[in-house]
Amino acid sequence: MADLILDEGGNAILDEAGAGITSEALDAPDAGDTLPAMLHREAIEQLMPVKLAGTVHERDVALEGYHLDTVAASADDMVANAFADTAAALLVDWERVLGLRPAPAATLVDRRAANVAKIRARGGLSRRYFIELAAGMGFTIEIYEEPDWTWRVHVLSSPDFLNYFRAGESCAGDYLLDFGTPALEEMIVDLKPAHTFVYFSYA
Repeated sequence: MADLILDEGGNAILDEAGAGITSEALDAPDAGDTLPAMLHREAIEQLMPVKLAGTVHERDVALEGYHLDTVAASADDMVANAFADTAAALLVDWERVLGLRPAPAATLVDRRAANVAKIRARGGLSRRYFIELAAGMGFTIEIYEEPDWTWRVHVLSSPDFLNYFRAGESCAGDYLLDFGTPALEEMIVDLKPAHTFVYFSYA
């Protein structure tokens, strides 16, 4: 069994899940590392002017390397959060800047799609504008103007009518299978003329 990494007080160092970090786990490369051939622990060892030995030194280097690996992984996450279509931790900030209020049941994929749609939107009040905006999201729709300022948005084709849970795109709390096109509906409701009422039908 691998030894637990201890701090200066002799307590076990815990990871984010609350489990003890072992020397074996620190040696194992992370699947998400951009440079799996060189961990920070190895880099620190090579920077030492002389080769040191001993349990205390090895554990110090292992712990420092582990934290540097964690920081590097966080930096990769920040790059993903810099873009609306891949944001996760900063998704709420994207929605705040864009003035979006996602529905409580909206999935991670839906919220990202709504962000991208809002960024691409240039503004307009005509039905043609909304038809072209939906086409940019991969939807084919028709809009019928009915009495009392009512629009019926008829969705003819949709790439995401069946929304499956996907590893790497979905997150905890999302349904394994969901129906409908919440990204399209939220986008049209958010940008529609203020005096109109919109409802949706599907082919």
